[in-house]
Amino acid sequence: MKVIKDKFRSVYLLVGVGLFLSGCIQPFSTSAQESSSGQNELEPINLPVLFARSPNAINLSYQKIQTDFGGELTPPASGAVGSAPAGYSYGGNKTVESQGLLIAPPVDRNDFSKVIFPIVRMAPQKTWNINFKAGIANLGSPTAPLVLKLVVSSNDQIIGEKAWEILKTWTIAAGVEESVSFPLGLWAMRSNLVVALQVQKQSATSESPILVLSDLKLTADENRPELGMIRSGLVWASQQDRIRQILGAAQTGAKWFRDGFDRPLNGVSDFVEIVRLANANGMKMLALVTPTIHDFDSGYVAAYHDSADFQSLCGWMGGIPKYSEINYSKFRARLQGQIAAVKAAGLEIEAFEIGNEVDWVCFNGDLPLDRMPSELELQAAAKAYAFFLLNAATVIHSPANFPTAKIVTFGMANIVHVSRAHIPDPGAFLRRLENIEGFDFLMLADGLGTHVYTDAYDLSGGRSVLEKNASDFGLPAKSWWVTEWGYDTTRYKTSNNLQLLPDDELAQKRAESFLSFLHMANSQPVEKLGPIFLYAYRSPYEPIAPSLIPSGSKRFERFSLVDVDGIPYPEVDIFKTRYRFDSK
Repeated sequence: MKVIKDKFRSVYLLVGVGLFLSGCIQPFSTSAQESSSGQNELEPINLPVLFARSPNAINLSYQKIQTDFGGELTPPASGAVGSAPAGYSYGGNKTVESQGLLIAPPVDRNDFSKVIFPIVRMAPQKTWNINFKAGIANLGSPTAPLVLKLVVSSNDQIIGEKAWEILKTWTIAAGVEESVSFPLGLWAMRSNLVVALQVQKQSATSESPILVLSDLKLTADENRPELGMIRSGLVWASQQDRIRQILGAAQTGAKWFRDGFDRPLNGVSDFVEIVRLANANGMKMLALVTPTIHDFDSGYVAAYHDSADFQSLCGWMGGIPKYSEINYSKFRARLQGQIAAVKAAGLEIEAFEIGNEVDWVCFNGDLPLDRMPSELELQAAAKAYAFFLLNAATVIHSPANFPTAKIVTFGMANIVHVSRAHIPDPGAFLRRLENIEGFDFLMLADGLGTHVYTDAYDLSGGRSVLEKNASDFGLPAKSWWVTEWGYDTTRYKTSNNLQLLPDDELAQKRAESFLSFLHMANSQPVEKLGPIFLYAYRSPYEPIAPSLIPSGSKRFERFSLVDVDGIPYPEVDIFKTRYRFDSK
């Protein structure tokens, strides 16, 4: 057997595999059956097993393993893997079924034993989990803990993913039976996938603890998050540009399209056309509902109008309206007129996002510009947003409008960075909605919105935010909608930090970031995710500084997926080929 050292993880990995412990391994595919609810459900898949010896246990023969595990209670030799005889006890005299496995780690604590579970094919629309039970065999004497590592690999190399990836590392103590369920994320979509479990001793002791593994299977969970695409402000574009961009967004494989529903009344027909184009190209619509000047009394002046400080922070001079000063009769009439136009055209809007980044001053005039908000200001801002949510939901869910459409709270902006212009804890702000004047306004929402802009080279911030969101709310009935995420092209610069990388290198680096984020979103073990919306198919508001653009490059917008001629960048291919929601 050949041993190689993984350059990414610095652990020894096994190339060769040998003895079949569970009989001949047959290729398999997922099977679907009709449930009583009429929905397709996927049956659990029992995994076959390949034997993999410890890299250092090369003197151990297959014949010796077969002798040791022919029904005898003889513990496996160090570094071996074997079938567990029926009735073998561990962790308080619990028994393991005969199809279980016994895994003995090598004497050397820096070495490991490894079992490999080859996986042929799984339905790509689902989030797949690997499940098993594990415990340390009871050999009649105190036993030290073992270290387990769940790892995955695939023969085909995909940009942005390592040849071997450690999904989970944990320690199991003697006397404890653990039930493990871990999501495989985007790995479930790869061909020639294998999942493996590595077992090694935690400390340098003379004893040889034995791991007992049973009930190994794959189970299908929720559908994996659908990809959405954003092109804010498309209502202002020409009809030719709308057609080109919505068609391009659909061709990425996106199943959702997000744009604002807050346009002037004379722009209603333009928004109806955007909904029509999205529906015609197989995309569901997320309509963003925010205040407009039409929702206020005549002569209203937005907060921070003509403020240089506001312009410096937010990028425009017009200021921002206050939710607390909305005339709700006007707001409901305006929203009703826009929805009625969509209904009259025979079109569908599947979801509405109520408000945008209400947790900072650039989109909420009820917040102070020059300091953190006080407790009284937070209470007032939460109440103002709560009534905006209530009035919007009342119109949307009217029987004549879209009574089954999903309602999503505003996408929270302050998830990684904190500044004087932000609410310091947007999750706490949303939780205030659960009790305002004795009413739970959060019951109006089906989903909770968040915007996840992580560092392109470190996804820990995004993962910790999603985990904190779920921990803060603990609302399994609601899903998290990532209504904005993406990576700024200007993050990828040459070593002198003055110019963008050449286009081919930039495309690879950005694709790696896209794929890493998608994998992170598809391997969240804490709460289910709704659609995830990439910002943006084209971003017309934030051009790249000319001094950064390499000679000959056609890149021109920081968050855009298309060049100056509207041609998709190479990194867009990962959405077409590696994150399709269908089975292609």
